[in-house]
Amino acid sequence: MHRSSRTLALLVLAMLDIVLTACAVASAPPLSTPVPPVLARCSAEGLASLVGKPASAENIARAQRQSGATLVRVIKPGQMVTADFREDRLDIRVDTSNVILHVGCG
Repeated sequence: MHRSSRTLALLVLAMLDIVLTACAVASAPPLSTPVPPVLARCSAEGLASLVGKPASAENIARAQRQSGATLVRVIKPGQMVTADFREDRLDIRVDTSNVILHVGCG
């Protein structure tokens, strides 16, 4: 009788192993959603004429239109910004008087 209960226990463990293995996830889900491709690219050519001018809504809109950028980031002195590079973003650096110091893509 001892032998049959041991066989039964092994059989139960084997069945449990099969059931648990069948419930396991085959592959892990992706950690994040893929980033869509960038369709627009920024070009700062011809925007040097804005240096020294106020960063008004009109000048910012003009810079965005001419550069082809989908995003504009106005960076003030001491402002923390992300270091990520974006082909579709125009960066406009200004001084404390909101005068444009530099225009570039990134």
